[in-house]
Amino acid sequence: MKTRRTKIVILLVVAMLASLIFVPPVQAAEGDVEINETNFPCDVFMEFVMQYDENEDMILQVNELEAVTDMDLFMYVTDTTGIHHFTNLVNLRCEDCDDLVSLNLSGCTSLENLYLVSCESLESLNLSGCTNLKSFYYNGPENYLLKMIDVSSCINLRDLRVYALGDLQTLNITGCINLENLFVLMVPIKSLDLSDKTKLKKLGLGFVRPETPIDISACKNLIQLGLFACNIKELDLSEHKDLQILDLSSNSLTSLDVSGCADLWQLTAGEQWGVEVPAVLRGEHYEANLGVLYGVDIDNIKSVTLDDGSPLPAGISYDSATGILTMDSDPEYTAFKYVYDTNANLDKLDIPPAGYIEVEDEEEDGEDDGWRVVESSPDLEVSFTINIVEESPVPPVVTQEVAEENDIEVDEESGVITYQQEQSKDIPLKIGAEDETVDDFLYVMLGTQQLSRKHYDVRTGSIIVTLKQAFLSSLPEGVYQIRLFTRKLVSNQTINVLGAPTAPPSDPDPETDKEIEADTSGKIPATGEHMPVSLWFYATLLLALGSALLLKSRSSRYGERR
Repeated sequence: MKTRRTKIVILLVVAMLASLIFVPPVQAAEGDVEINETNFPCDVFMEFVMQYDENEDMILQVNELEAVTDMDLFMYVTDTTGIHHFTNLVNLRCEDCDDLVSLNLSGCTSLENLYLVSCESLESLNLSGCTNLKSFYYNGPENYLLKMIDVSSCINLRDLRVYALGDLQTLNITGCINLENLFVLMVPIKSLDLSDKTKLKKLGLGFVRPETPIDISACKNLIQLGLFACNIKELDLSEHKDLQILDLSSNSLTSLDVSGCADLWQLTAGEQWGVEVPAVLRGEHYEANLGVLYGVDIDNIKSVTLDDGSPLPAGISYDSATGILTMDSDPEYTAFKYVYDTNANLDKLDIPPAGYIEVEDEEEDGEDDGWRVVESSPDLEVSFTINIVEESPVPPVVTQEVAEENDIEVDEESGVITYQQEQSKDIPLKIGAEDETVDDFLYVMLGTQQLSRKHYDVRTGSIIVTLKQAFLSSLPEGVYQIRLFTRKLVSNQTINVLGAPTAPPSDPDPETDKEIEADTSGKIPATGEHMPVSLWFYATLLLALGSALLLKSRSSRYGERR
């Protein structure tokens, strides 16, 4: 008996041990994700996500995945494949992930805040489908591999800050119509489209010099604008009534008018560089007209000095009434400076509005909801150099082929161009010496005013300046003098602008006139229209025949009665 009990105990122990040894593996339910190399190829990232496996079964259950809303990734993460399984991820931070080459967040539909810093090896960033992304900060010092950032599908993006991406060529923000804050610094993008950024409140660009000029005309709700070293040459702020803070240091502006910015309380007009003014020989001296510079009102030029601020020496003088700087025929100095009044409300400057927040240092995540109070400098200080140019004896070249393509006429003797509005197209003008390039081109003048660059294009082929059809069609009829300036010469052209052709009156048709004249003898009762004579004739004839038949019928009946 005892032996039998012993055998039974042994069998039970063996069965228990066997059940422990041959435990069936836990199977992942639908929606669960196994923690393995297939789902998480990066060993470091796979180890990182293990912290969310609360029951340590190497499976991330749906409730465990959904519980993750914040994720901070640091060094040694090389691949974030599998991150899209965390469907409730709201905040993602990647810092010092120097070996991370690709970041695909296309499946992270709940992501609202993305913070990237010092990911120097990052080459690809996919944000397609991140429709809930509201804030994106990327500071990429030492990154020269990422060529494009596309946030066009991030329709709810409100805050975008991109700093120090040394070779970023494209920043696509098309469709981000809810963008309120945009800051881009030290990024060599080729273009920046702000045409649909009507909700933008803060715009800061530094060392951003796209191929096409930066246009902020649609951003009428701006309260803070900073354009530092962006090669800005023209800026119209007449529609920016809400602007409060403005910094335009180190550009190439020649003029600025902030009289329409009633709320402006902090202004750094700053120093402007790279402005060139042509000087033409007039008798025994050279003349440079500052009044021809874009937007310049010579009444707002407060002073003209040498570039270092010292007074003009003997042999050089400035006439404030005409805006002309006169120099000897062999000028010793070619670098000057003028101070320009921006028409700012000096009584309002440096008085912060009620409720403002002053910040000392930019917060860690790049947000800057306050303002730093600095002493305003309301005057533009425009440094300019004088370029000695010659008057070209020949006008710009317009070939017969070009004239025919654009429906313009060129007088063979005088060279005068005739432009017919609503019929002619553009006016391409070839100017410059054979060794000149587009970089030698300065500007175009219409009469005494410099034209905005939006009214013409410049391309190679010596130098070809194309006056645009839209601009030419807006001019009143008349004869205009066009002057095209390069660093070596000034070329003159006369354009005769004719108004839109009117259609000639059609020749009268004698037969039609006779019919119309005949039709005036009567009217159709139902409509009041004139009835032709032929209708009256047939109506009278039918009435007569009817009367004759009626008389005949009565006569017949009378004869039968008798």
